[in-house]
Amino acid sequence: ILFVLGIHLILSLIISIVFFIFADFIALNYFHSPAVAVILRVMIIAFFLSTIEYMYGFIFYGFQKMNFHSLIDFLRTLIILVITFFFFKLNKSVLMPAYANVIAYIIVILLYVPLLLKTFPTFFSVQLKFDKKIAKGFMKFGFYVSLGSIGILILSYADTLLLTYFADLKQVALYNIAIPLVSLLWYFSRAISIVVYPMSSELWVRKHKNFSKGIEMLQKYSFVIIIPIALIMFSFPDIIIRMLFGEIYVPAQYALQILSAGAIAYTVMNINNNILVAIYLL
Repeated sequence: ILFVLGIHLILSLIISIVFFIFADFIALNYFHSPAVAVILRVMIIAFFLSTIEYMYGFIFYGFQKMNFHSLIDFLRTLIILVITFFFFKLNKSVLMPAYANVIAYIIVILLYVPLLLKTFPTFFSVQLKFDKKIAKGFMKFGFYVSLGSIGILILSYADTLLLTYFADLKQVALYNIAIPLVSLLWYFSRAISIVVYPMSSELWVRKHKNFSKGIEMLQKYSFVIIIPIALIMFSFPDIIIRMLFGEIYVPAQYALQILSAGAIAYTVMNINNNILVAIYLL
């Protein structure tokens, strides 16, 4: 565990340093605004801190402490919301949410130290030993998982990145009105995946006779839950956007319709992907 987490931290640190150094260049040549460099540097710090938070999540995930794992995102989001609210009272700057992200990660990391020690008491005292066979297995497994993760990352962010580069900021803003609404549908599949991943490994090892039947039922119920919500977003996008964001953002309704339809396929893909990854090495 420590070997994998160590690699994770080192890679994140290298990436953070590179982007921090070239923040001015990226701001000028990609965002076409030198002022973005400050925000970018603050978010790079948040990115590195998120690696430590993810480390906590992975440990809770591995020990099947789903209650600890599931509270991380909720707690961080709540802290960001509260801090941003008070920061905006002092200064309505775009830097305020960025600062709130950094502070929220620090608070969550500190608050979760007791839970980490409760789950993994020897975390800070265990000696790091390099096992070539285990390391080779992790690297092989990690290579295929990384390819899949990179593919998902490209699909997740390529649209916004390309819009930012080729289109004007108004189009980017409209598109990013639809994204948060559709992400509500994505959270459903992610929540299921958190539980499905370790359970799939356990049931597969035990060769449970109802494993395949359980997957079929899970997919059916996923459709039952996700399709009605997606249909509401697809059928009444203008009403939803007008109620939540105002009349000026109603042109984002077409993006919301397309993305809500795609969310149905994403739900099944995400669940199946986690099942396949969980049983790959077993």
